Amino acid sequence: MKEASGKFVLRIEPELHKELRMLGEARGKSLNSLCTEILENSIGKTTRNFTTPSWIDIIKQAWAKDLCGLVLFGSYARGDTHSSSDMDLLIVLKQDIIPNRSQYKDWDKISEKLPQAISPHFVSLPKDFQTIGGLWFEVALDGIILWEDSKKISSVLRNIRLKIAEGSLIRKTVNGHPYWMKS
Repeated sequence: MKEASGKFVLRIEPELHKELRMLGEARGKSLNSLCTEILENSIGKTTRNFTTPSWIDIIKQAWAKDLCGLVLFGSYARGDTHSSSDMDLLIVLKQDIIPNRSQYKDWDKISEKLPQAISPHFVSLPKDFQTIGGLWFEVALDGIILWEDSKKISSVLRNIRLKIAEGSLIRKTVNGHPYWMKS
């Protein structure tokens, strides 16, 4: 077998390319670095030391004891940003933490340390499917998990996507605003 050069061409669907590019941008990584990390993780190789963007670390530190994960959604996740776009960030707290104004006041204190405009959306990790609200359904459409402490958020989003695919959840729109119905 010929010795590997470390270079090759990968042909993927344009939509996947777009999603990977947006995920790389959100994580502060080049597309090449992100793909290398994903491929190494998929075969259990962890020799490289990849770091998260500093703003993710700032948020993790601010809510360390209560945080379950961070999910990018909205225009940044979809790849349709414009000059006035802010970054929508779902900040998932533990199930027993009820979001309230104090989290947003704490956010105001750290927001000046962040490199860009981020719009925080604090939620609790749902206990079961019946307690999941419309925001979670919207996030499931195009959300990108930036960090999670376990696979619970991945599981919630996967279950929502399955419900959408099987037709148990239906997205409708009135006057340009989406809402969800359980069938």
